[in-house]
Amino acid sequence: MIKISLKVVILIFICLLAGCIPDSKEIDQRTMILGLGIDITEDEEYEVSLQMPVVTPQFSPGGGGGEQGSEFETLMAVHASLWDAIADIEARTPTVLFFGHLKTVVIGEKLARKGIGDVIDLIDRRAPVDNGVHLLVVPENQTVYDVLSFESPLASLPALYISNFFEAGQKMVRVEELKLYEFRRDSNMIAKAAKIPMISTNSDYVIQDHAIFKDRKMIDVLKGKQSSMSSLLKEEKLDNLNYTVEVDSGSNTMIEVSLRINTDSKIEVVSIDPDKFLVKVSGEGELIHIASGEIKTSEDLIGKVEKEVEVSIEENMYETIQKMKDINVEPWLLGHRLWIRDHENFSEQEWLKDRWQKSEITIEVDIRIRETGQRSKLDKKKIGK
Repeated sequence: MIKISLKVVILIFICLLAGCIPDSKEIDQRTMILGLGIDITEDEEYEVSLQMPVVTPQFSPGGGGGEQGSEFETLMAVHASLWDAIADIEARTPTVLFFGHLKTVVIGEKLARKGIGDVIDLIDRRAPVDNGVHLLVVPENQTVYDVLSFESPLASLPALYISNFFEAGQKMVRVEELKLYEFRRDSNMIAKAAKIPMISTNSDYVIQDHAIFKDRKMIDVLKGKQSSMSSLLKEEKLDNLNYTVEVDSGSNTMIEVSLRINTDSKIEVVSIDPDKFLVKVSGEGELIHIASGEIKTSEDLIGKVEKEVEVSIEENMYETIQKMKDINVEPWLLGHRLWIRDHENFSEQEWLKDRWQKSEITIEVDIRIRETGQRSKLDKKKIGK
């Protein structure tokens, strides 16, 4: 009896394996969408761009067949609704648009400042779209179509270039990525604030700075060190932070010193009503370059560099905090820390209104240089005789 039941179960299982889901398609019947760009026109219509790979055969000079090479095409449509614009693009392709391999969504600054609620809702409702797609904002002086159709000499597919950019480790210029699920999460926190990296094209792709959002609307831009300080406050960790400072070499001669620092931050709630926070920043750095080959790396010079970097980080962080207070946006979950400590008396409305702006923040910075390069390492130890 048991053997018969087991055979029946196996038979049913085999039948299920042989079946197909109703919307299944062969790969040659799908157009794989890798990049999605959305902006609005002067007439307040949606401008949608889709980037897709186009596989074409390549032939050897002798006339024989060769390996297939991948290229890409970017199609654009304008319509009053997002979905109708996508439908217009699909009507121009011989296959079905498939968003299961979508890597990147780029949003025009004009639309970002108006609000991206419709964009988030659209990609949220598309079942194949991964929650881990990258979000980026394109400055107003460029179009999303230009970004998605730009042919970089460093990558055959722009959407994959963007994905690889964020996955690469130890980059000298580091911009924190933001994925779809992270934007949704941050936008639903008490401060309703989030940040999205910005992308532009020049001679190649440039990914730097962060667009600041509140209630899913772009409010301002954090540039350069402001963007780095914001990431350090939010993530409480930032590796490969680059600084170049000027210090006195000891003979009234100022020299430039460049270093790279791995930093950590710790935020403490000092008091509630009045709201006071203490931000402790610590880090270990490595000297990268001294703009004078004749200057000896000494303990005195290292001390001056550490002090100057501490002052620079403190100034940059205060500048970033003040900018966020000026536009009344708090993207670092400080309000959540107060809510955890005193959730019964915490008012979200008061925090959003002006309580954040009235809060006091003290910053303490402690940076130590541990590496000065293999040839002048301070803590070198003699090996052997």
